Amino acid sequence: MNSQVLYLKLLQICRNGPQNLVDRSQIDEIWTSISNLAFQDTNAFISLIPLIEKISFGNQSFTESNPSEISEAINNLKNSSIDIHQRVASSAPLFALFPFLTQSNATSFIENVIDFIENINEDYPEKLINLIDTIEVVSIKENVYSDLFKLFKEKSDSKLFAATLVFSPIANAFLDNVENSIAFSSSLFEKCISTQQKRELISASLLAERLAQTYSVNPISMPAGLFEKLSPLLFHDDSTVQFRAHKAMRRLIEFGVFDQKEKVKALVDQYHKYKTPHLFFKLISKYLEDSDNISLDTIKPIFDFALSNVEDFNISGYLLSIFSFFGTMNSDYIRDIVKPILVTVHQIVIQKKINFYHDATETLFTISKCFGPENINIFTKDIEAIAEILLNEQTSDDLVLSLHKKTLLGQSIALLPISEGTFSLILEFINQNIQKVTCNSIYPICQIVITLFEKFSIEATIDYVNKFVELAAKETDLNRLNAILQTLKKLFKKLIKNSKNEQIINFINKIVNGHLQFFNGLPFVISATNESMIIHFVSVYLRKNIVPSSEILNEIIKYISLVPPLYLPALLESIIYCISTLTTEQCQRVVDGLIPLIPSFDLYSEENDYVLATFDVISAILKVHPETINSVELIQVLDKLTQANEEEDDVSMDIHSLASTMKLICELSLVTPEVNDDLLSSIIDLVPFPEETNGNDAVITTFVQMCQQKDKFANVYLPILAIFVKLVTSFDIGPLKISDENISGMKAALKVACQNDSTLDRQLTKDFTRHQLNRFKTIFK
Repeated sequence: MNSQVLYLKLLQICRNGPQNLVDRSQIDEIWTSISNLAFQDTNAFISLIPLIEKISFGNQSFTESNPSEISEAINNLKNSSIDIHQRVASSAPLFALFPFLTQSNATSFIENVIDFIENINEDYPEKLINLIDTIEVVSIKENVYSDLFKLFKEKSDSKLFAATLVFSPIANAFLDNVENSIAFSSSLFEKCISTQQKRELISASLLAERLAQTYSVNPISMPAGLFEKLSPLLFHDDSTVQFRAHKAMRRLIEFGVFDQKEKVKALVDQYHKYKTPHLFFKLISKYLEDSDNISLDTIKPIFDFALSNVEDFNISGYLLSIFSFFGTMNSDYIRDIVKPILVTVHQIVIQKKINFYHDATETLFTISKCFGPENINIFTKDIEAIAEILLNEQTSDDLVLSLHKKTLLGQSIALLPISEGTFSLILEFINQNIQKVTCNSIYPICQIVITLFEKFSIEATIDYVNKFVELAAKETDLNRLNAILQTLKKLFKKLIKNSKNEQIINFINKIVNGHLQFFNGLPFVISATNESMIIHFVSVYLRKNIVPSSEILNEIIKYISLVPPLYLPALLESIIYCISTLTTEQCQRVVDGLIPLIPSFDLYSEENDYVLATFDVISAILKVHPETINSVELIQVLDKLTQANEEEDDVSMDIHSLASTMKLICELSLVTPEVNDDLLSSIIDLVPFPEETNGNDAVITTFVQMCQQKDKFANVYLPILAIFVKLVTSFDIGPLKISDENISGMKAALKVACQNDSTLDRQLTKDFTRHQLNRFKTIFK
């Protein structure tokens, strides 16, 4: 089956419950298709991993299939007659497939990877390490972890370098899932360090780098004397050891492992050991990225170092970066040195120290924010001179600024007060390079456009929209695609303002039809995840009524009956925005797609977006097309759902899910011919809900309406009035976010009730204090 058919098949299995897939021949057929896709189009396969993961955890037998391609690829890795590069390439899909391999295949594969690395003549096989990084460790089963742990322990005795190198990228997962793995990881590090051999030192540094976050959260997992053992490697004779040690140290600093003043000072005091300053400043700058979690006193040795070297022009850019950080955190640090700082900025421009241009512009921005923009007004010409480098391929001193550095510089310049000349230079730079940017260079380009788009002419805006649509069409990385879409949202604002909607409509249709490379030939619904803003992006323009909604909504509605709950929040966002435009037939399809899923809802999980989204949409449909909902049957489904969840003795239901469920039951009760008094009474007992649910106002709305249908709701009439009395006499009702309209509605209902029954006010206020009684009496004035 092709990728689209396979995708729909996996969706259906998830929807119907993975445990119901019992036909072995069907499982094998599906696995043959999965394997074929992984080896032919790994990117498309990766899009299916969330579904495969859900099925494999819900059905243990699902991963027992063993397609021949998998066994062959595992064996090829140890086949010395095949070229090394070819062996690595042919094994690449196995890393993506790894969590779903059979237990024996998973162990055999990792063993072959260890043996392969041990036998090749590479100190750091980067491509293989990068492939190991792609393993979805959260999908690995417990029994596989156990087998792999035994394997790593055995291999570390005879092949310490390779075993440690393979273990490192997935080490965190072992520490989370396998007993005694903390002691094992520490012993690996100690054994590697103690050998003092180049390859083992490299693997020790990698292990420390990858476990940095774990060391931060759980310091007991950190090897003793880590700082003292890693520091000497920063100046090792071998460049690869030195490089890996710096990467490890930067990572450890990033996660706050070495957030102690004495360690900061120890690193600063090693400046004289560096032959070139770049590595030193790259290392200590990691301390300057953690502004939320580190005190200025802890890193003051860095400021003191900068201050003592302020006249060293050769490192002036690095020093400006330090001063900018401290000034941003507390302007008093740089208040007395603003003048020499600005003189340094000017000298950097005059002497064309282009590698420090970015530091200079960042510093100007900091001083503008700390002490007012008037302090940098005289730098307009300097800023324009800096911007000219964006268009220069080569400078007089033969230094070439990389495209990535130029994009970062452009981003920094765009934040400053700029002249028309500088603005034109930036635009020309974007026009010349927007089709050339790759990888992370797209982020600063996007930020430049977001910063400056309001100054664009409509013609320039249209041109940039075309360019960014082209970028979006070919982008395969989700984070970069999100950044491009954020930029297009800004540009589209200008198009809408000028009634130029054609490009928006064309792009939305391109998305819905799956014509972005990101989709890998699969339906656009694969982007219905929390991490992706693609469907939210479509929803925005449906809500604004910019694009014709009928066909797009039909495409979205089609998948509501196919997808598992995980996908619902993103899809239903579009539906609820356009609820008033839906036909009866469309609403019926939505309802028919949602209700069969409700019995599977977990009201305990805090990951409750799908519960809230589902009930919000049904609630909205109830207002516009109530005829599409069988309210009696749905109340029964919801009643069973809450009862089934209540059987859990030791866990409380998620308050947001509970409030949403109760609200929908109340709304349905208003349109049912018969009332479930017991169910409504149990809901009334829970009102008011905790303020963080934001669910009280909607429920009170239904209670007010129930009071207007007193005969129908006779058995819950008094309990509802008791809730009203409690709320309207409360001294602090504000946090519950009940609208003025509903407060007036509650008071009106109480007034009518007490006028009709002169004994009622005594029943409702029998336990009141004098203050409460006085507040109650004001209702009738």
